[in-house]
Amino acid sequence: MNLPFELHQPIILKKWKLFVTEALAADTMYVLEWSFRKVLQERPTEWANGFISYHTEQAYGMNRSLSEIEGTIGIL
Repeated sequence: MNLPFELHQPIILKKWKLFVTEALAADTMYVLEWSFRKVLQERPTEWANGFISYHTEQAYGMNRSLSEIEGTIGIL
């Protein structure tokens, strides 16, 4: 199901917090890989634009002049 970024973000955040809690309790190494460009092609433009601006328009991204897809990848 494709949700607008504003609705998708809290769901993903909750899942990541659960993962972090479980990962900290386990003696396991995780290697996370995310084919970001593929996800951008699969998601609606509104979602992609929201995701990119969320990351690049905060202090970290702005202070480093990071923008667009490449800047988002750099931040991630």
